[in-house]
Amino acid sequence: NSPSTFFTVGSQTMAAGCSAESGAILIRRDSASEHWKYDIQNTGTTWKNTSFADSGWLVGGGIFGTEGNLTIRTPISNTNRSMFFRKNFSICDPSLVTALTLNALFDDGLVVYINGTQVYIEGVTGNPPAWDSNPTSHEATSYEAKDLATLIGLPALKSLLVAGNNVLAIGVYNQASSSDIVWDGELVVGSSTVTALGNGTDPGNTS
Repeated sequence: NSPSTFFTVGSQTMAAGCSAESGAILIRRDSASEHWKYDIQNTGTTWKNTSFADSGWLVGGGIFGTEGNLTIRTPISNTNRSMFFRKNFSICDPSLVTALTLNALFDDGLVVYINGTQVYIEGVTGNPPAWDSNPTSHEATSYEAKDLATLIGLPALKSLLVAGNNVLAIGVYNQASSSDIVWDGELVVGSSTVTALGNGTDPGNTS
């Protein structure tokens, strides 16, 4: 058999597939290869849940919306109230996560869910906010870092994450009098430092 690669984190030993990631990008911004599911003016309340069936939603890459000052990859001009997005991301070992940052570009209001739990909200109220909420004004001038580990606490964040597939769900809300609406996001993870065990092989499996 070929040697198996293992790593140790503190007193833990783990497979190389769970190597630590410092500043690893789980979801890339402004990328045609990042396929978000999206819908407009969804009047339901279950779109945020992991079990929600989004197979009927459209697919596109950020930046989404309508805004003359940005390079829009996926134009969405048939809504003046709200847009909804879902994107899967993978976490190998939630216990090793030390940071999770959402770099968000949005206009006007924003709500963020991880695996069905609200982790951030700005400019609107509700859980989830109503599809026709009238948010406070917010212009999409730059990507804003939302440090989720600090906002809800690292233990709470770890408890939301699962090993394997996770779901990021986003609601974006427009002022009723506004003609522009924007969404794009980047998700960046940090995790514990990993040190190779010896020469990076399991000493018990060298045959």
